[in-house]
Amino acid sequence: MTEKGVKSIYVPYFGMAKITSSMDTARQEIIKGTMIVDQAGDAEALMSEAHCDDEQLEACSQKLIKLRQEIPKLLTKGQVGLARAKLGRALHTLQD
Repeated sequence: MTEKGVKSIYVPYFGMAKITSSMDTARQEIIKGTMIVDQAGDAEALMSEAHCDDEQLEACSQKLIKLRQEIPKLLTKGQVGLARAKLGRALHTLQD
């Protein structure tokens, strides 16, 4: 789902149908961020708010708000890979 979503913005936002290698790297880092949340051993694997499970909508919303604040700060600091990973985690939460 994430791959299709990211690819769908290339033409309207960037005016290009073919992606660059750095764009593909970004896409892969975001996708990895979405997938890792479900892997055993990940700190968020068993956290209800990371998956919007049960009655955790308030905690889920707070998690997304926090990530929305963190990601631009990470980008400003030049921590692009970490920002992409956190974006992937946010997308995972939204998709669940």
